[in-house]
Amino acid sequence: MEKQEIINELNKAKNAHVMWFANAMALSVGTDPGDSSVPKKHTECTFGKWYYGAGQENNGLDSYKAIEIIHKKLHDKYNEIFAEFEKLSSECIFENIALRDSPQQQKFNASIEELKVISKELLAKLAELENDL
Repeated sequence: MEKQEIINELNKAKNAHVMWFANAMALSVGTDPGDSSVPKKHTECTFGKWYYGAGQENNGLDSYKAIEIIHKKLHDKYNEIFAEFEKLSSECIFENIALRDSPQQQKFNASIEELKVISKELLAKLAELENDL
């Protein structure tokens, strides 16, 4: 594959991550994005399919290798948040205004912020990979 084709594929994968992240952020406002819109396994999302598929031709680059750990960490954090979301939803935390500042809600919001940080870290590594290409 030529350099420009690789960069185009990387950009598609990056865009897929941004779309995944937008769906995941629905949780922050109490909306269930549904299992089909936010894959929970890092190997099942569109980005993961690229990374473990066509992206493998870049596996000699350190910047490429560094992405795997961050990407898995992102999905692990999302799974933790989703489990907490389901618990909070069953307790009607999102619907009850009086509970919006509860310790459970604050912990949930902190986890959402962690997910944002990890996502930014992933995007920075993707930019690094693009520069390396």
